[in-house]
Amino acid sequence: MSMAAKFTYNKAVEERNNRRRIRVAENPALDAETSDVESFITVNDHMQEMVDNPSLVNKVFHLIPPAGIAWLKDMIPGFKISGNTPQYELSVSTHPVPSSAPSAPRKPKPDFTPKKMDDIDSDVITTFPPALLHLEENDFVIPLAWFVPKNLRWITANLHNFKRTKLTYKPEKPQVLDIDDVKKKMDAAPDVGPSNDSELDYIQWKTATENHLNFEVELYGSATASRPTFLARHYNFFDRNDASSTFQFWQGYEIELRKKHYEELFEFERSEYMVYWTLVKSAEEYSKRERTLRGGKGAYNGSNSYRNHPVPSTSYPSSRYAPYPSSQPFPSSSESRPKPRCVGCGKVGHKLGEHRNTEHGVFPFATSTPRGDLVTSSGTKICIWFNIHGECRHTTCSSGNRICSLCGGHHHALGKSFCPNRSRE
Repeated sequence: MSMAAKFTYNKAVEERNNRRRIRVAENPALDAETSDVESFITVNDHMQEMVDNPSLVNKVFHLIPPAGIAWLKDMIPGFKISGNTPQYELSVSTHPVPSSAPSAPRKPKPDFTPKKMDDIDSDVITTFPPALLHLEENDFVIPLAWFVPKNLRWITANLHNFKRTKLTYKPEKPQVLDIDDVKKKMDAAPDVGPSNDSELDYIQWKTATENHLNFEVELYGSATASRPTFLARHYNFFDRNDASSTFQFWQGYEIELRKKHYEELFEFERSEYMVYWTLVKSAEEYSKRERTLRGGKGAYNGSNSYRNHPVPSTSYPSSRYAPYPSSQPFPSSSESRPKPRCVGCGKVGHKLGEHRNTEHGVFPFATSTPRGDLVTSSGTKICIWFNIHGECRHTTCSSGNRICSLCGGHHHALGKSFCPNRSRE
């Protein structure tokens, strides 16, 4: 597709999306039907070509949106426009930019006008827009950075400015927020951000975790559900007395373990976490030694030395979501971890995605689809999440979907109510 054809297509998409935004603003109840679902064809390479060769702007000037024109003005020295038609003057400065004065990184300009956020003193947020709940109900992982108070209020105030994505692979074809679009607009907007978890400081992380737990409790309807319980234990593990001073060393591990939980249904296990905490303390000690070598001071002088910060004890701080009695047992080694159990055949030693009929036998009740779903003989989809956790977070599931994947009974496959088709290993 030629450059002109791409810009023509994008202009038509933008006009349709703008009409949708107007209808949504006039009648928010139409959000599910009229929100942005059309995506643009990327023209980043052509925009860069125009920066390198400004004469190309003449070919598609009337098709470039205002945000694109503003970007070109920033990127091309001496770029000027006279009038609102394709006839304009383009002059490029011949004066080189002094190499001794490099320009600071420029924050991209927003392509919409954000609404003002409500002035609220409290950093604790307990009510959340349905658009965020729908994201996680459809198995999207929301960045923790979005739960920083100012970011969360900004997202809530500007919901109708964000694009939506239609999930065409689902029968009901729901529309959810486009996470990339929200992050892009957040990075471009003033006074909010960051949009990525890795860019949070400790204070932002601390307030975001509290709001994230409130969000999960609202989503699941209970503080004792498996996901809120895991997150409470996870956040409390890292949020200890020396959290602020060691944040730079454990932030990456915190993100890694949280991602592992979402992708692999990884459960909180103290022995696993202590392995990572040992790496944290080792990295901190190494950093102190490096500073000592550079500064010429004693490695263990002062009240903040490593010897005053031993590896944390086995007790855990309490959480209002999931208390930690000191007598609570934890596995002491990797050998004591519970083995996975397949919800398709009921046998121990492999997960559903690892099941092979030739090795593990056929499923006693359900049938697996090419996409990895479990269905009954009549084609009814079985909720896998329910069979693992005993609860369902999907609004599209009914009681007919929440049945045992091993026998079709009214219990979940891995629950305490023993299923006759589950092995007793």
